[in-house]
Amino acid sequence: MSRAGIRPALPARGYSLGPRLLQASLALAPCPPGGAVITEAFDLAPVRWVIHAVGPIYQGPQDAATLASAYTQSLARADEVGATSVAFPSISTGAYGYPLAEAAAVSMQALCGSVTAVQSVLLFAFSSQVQEFWEQALEG
Repeated sequence: MSRAGIRPALPARGYSLGPRLLQASLALAPCPPGGAVITEAFDLAPVRWVIHAVGPIYQGPQDAATLASAYTQSLARADEVGATSVAFPSISTGAYGYPLAEAAAVSMQALCGSVTAVQSVLLFAFSSQVQEFWEQALEG
């Protein structure tokens, strides 16, 4: 997996990934943009699974399909293990530079338009700005 994205952000916020999760994710690398793979969560109890999704490095609106795929592929991985709830960060909006408003709209369309057995989706905003864009996208 990449050293960009959420992986380096979690320890900075007090979350420890642990060596087993890191090793499991590296064993599945590389995952292409728009893809998602799943590992056990190991020491992140009560979480059972971690879905590692890769969004695009933003180059323009043509990246929307790849970003949407990262969300839908994540839901597909959740379905494969029978997960009924999933939490998502704002994929590709950090180091990968995807504009927040566009990413929020794409993520909402992808998540709301997916056929899945997942019953609950939590959108984890690392900032109030991300939360505002997701709220606007959900309303609109």
